[in-house]
Amino acid sequence: MKSFQFVGAMGLLVTVVGCAGQRSFPFFAKRDLKNSEVVERLTVEPTVTALADEEHLATVQQASIEDAPTSSQDEPTMSLVSAVTEPDVTPPSLITLPKGSDLNAQIKAASGPVVLDFYADWCGPCRTQGKILHEMEDFAAKNKTQIIKVNVDDHPEITKKLKVSSLPTLIVMKDGKVSQRVTGLTPRKQLEQWMQP
Repeated sequence: MKSFQFVGAMGLLVTVVGCAGQRSFPFFAKRDLKNSEVVERLTVEPTVTALADEEHLATVQQASIEDAPTSSQDEPTMSLVSAVTEPDVTPPSLITLPKGSDLNAQIKAASGPVVLDFYADWCGPCRTQGKILHEMEDFAAKNKTQIIKVNVDDHPEITKKLKVSSLPTLIVMKDGKVSQRVTGLTPRKQLEQWMQP
């Protein structure tokens, strides 16, 4: 019988030691123990520790408020919003002219040469020319060249006005005037020369 009491006492001791790091002990409130001093000391001690922690935190917060440098109105303040710079938004170097858009406005808005690619979806060589132009987007951007793809089926008036009769046709405009015109596939090297300002 004594060995069962000893084992029970050891279990209680392990439970008390295991709970010593916690702030509340609901386990002890439910048990009726003979040694109420141990229970009282363990339940009161965390409260004292918690109060000491709160006083220390209040002291640290007060010291940090008092030690904080005061800013005068002459010193500029920087917020997170003002520290972030606006991203540089550059328009794409290759666009497809939307149906009903004004081509002249697009040409006037360009800051360098403009390459007009007249094409049709049903035209096989036009797809090959389109791939070449898509591969040149970075080169065009570096040389401030705008590539505008013009679908002849969507823009019959522009096609007629610029006398485009065969596809693909490329027209290069510089300073608002036609500087180059070619019908059929145009190689990349030729296009690079035309895109130079």
